[in-house]
Amino acid sequence: MKQFSHYKMSSEYDGSKLISGFFYSDENATEIADGSIVVVGDLINHNVFGTMKDMDNRKITAPTANTDSVAVVDYVGVAEGTIAGNLYRQGIKTAGLTCPANRPTRVRVLSVGDTFYTASGNFASAPTEGQYAIPTANGTVWTPVTSAATDKVCIKIEASKPLTQGQVNADTLYFCRVVKTV
Repeated sequence: MKQFSHYKMSSEYDGSKLISGFFYSDENATEIADGSIVVVGDLINHNVFGTMKDMDNRKITAPTANTDSVAVVDYVGVAEGTIAGNLYRQGIKTAGLTCPANRPTRVRVLSVGDTFYTASGNFASAPTEGQYAIPTANGTVWTPVTSAATDKVCIKIEASKPLTQGQVNADTLYFCRVVKTV
């Protein structure tokens, strides 16, 4: 399962570290899961005014190398449904959310010292408490490693706890701290 929730992050206080964007894969807008790691790119063209840049949204993509500077998707989903012809929306934040294609998502730029929770689905394999993780080249997940990296973004897996949905332990949440950015 994929899931992300901030704990203490500089993006809560510094608006320049909180970005909005559309995820692209092979030049096509596509869906992206909550907690995915991405590279923040250039402004995209405005969807109404053509060649005019959209000052509020950037192109986000998967890292192409494990040395890329990465950010993390913190998608805020909205439950919606039509009842008797009326559209109802209610904000929710649960595990397993995916931002649909052609819809903007919130992205948090990482700073050293930031702490957050992320679920096991945001790792290429099961991480170990006390060890580390780095970006996965050509992927949107973290790759666990045994020692801290000094030349790439690196997070430390500091603790874990059950991800509880209702009364069921559905997965594991890992408490992570950013120890290196590039």
